[in-house]
Amino acid sequence: MPYDGPLVVALTVAIVIVFLFIRKQTVEPLDFQHALSVTGKPKLGIAVMMRKPTDVALWFDHHRKVGITHFYVRLEDSPGVASFLKTQPDIYFEEGESDNENNYTNQITRQRDFTNKMLPKAREAGLDWLFHIDVDELLEGDVLETMAAIPSNMLIGKLKNAEAVYQDGEPTCFSAKKFIRCDKGGPCTAYVNGKGVARPVDGVTLGGAHDFVYKGKVDPSVTYQIPFDDLHVLHYDSCTLGTWLEKFAHMSKKAKLDDIVFPYYKKSIEIAVKAKELYKENKMREDMDPAWTYNRGS
Repeated sequence: MPYDGPLVVALTVAIVIVFLFIRKQTVEPLDFQHALSVTGKPKLGIAVMMRKPTDVALWFDHHRKVGITHFYVRLEDSPGVASFLKTQPDIYFEEGESDNENNYTNQITRQRDFTNKMLPKAREAGLDWLFHIDVDELLEGDVLETMAAIPSNMLIGKLKNAEAVYQDGEPTCFSAKKFIRCDKGGPCTAYVNGKGVARPVDGVTLGGAHDFVYKGKVDPSVTYQIPFDDLHVLHYDSCTLGTWLEKFAHMSKKAKLDDIVFPYYKKSIEIAVKAKELYKENKMREDMDPAWTYNRGS
């Protein structure tokens, strides 16, 4: 049979194409760096513990707009919010209760345990980073670009924070425009040491309310300090009188004031307790005379 050069070339090309197609079907999933080089955008999630949140729909909408695709929520003492969360396809949530014994101390433990429980879920969902912030905090900056640019050997990110100062006439909790830079030594009334974000990989866990750790320790060699101008956390603490009163009255239950490091918190707890006593005396009355008592439905 005479040699047919073009036919041999065509057959060879066909065999190569078939081989590459078969290999493509069996290749392992793209690793992290390759995935970023293809998509250009990391997949991001937030783990949050919330209790009686204010303007919660705005909180979710804001973070969706900046690039968050997955939310992991521990919901405490808020049955009315659960019906809303059930309608949101990008939210996984669990319901629980706060600690009436000493919520100031024990809430950090619940935050840590829940976030560490969610890290494997984030990994299964293919997320590149998981933030841990609160429902009264917003991420501000170019979230996607900043997280995509963090070097691959960095497993943890540390975000700086600024605290809101409120003005009359602001329509929502997240309408405040003036902030104190806590990292610049400003007189913040709550925390000053920022929040964390981490890759959901083996060895990384949340070590407390503010820091992810690697193999149980804060490790500077794998922690990237995110510049404030690139990305930071805005903290809208106790934006209304009602939220402030509820927060500190709840925190006062068997709280050990000696364990509380913030003078503002101690003073707030003392005043909130007095305000709640006045409320109970006048609005939860026990001196009801049957002559002027009306029971609904009777």
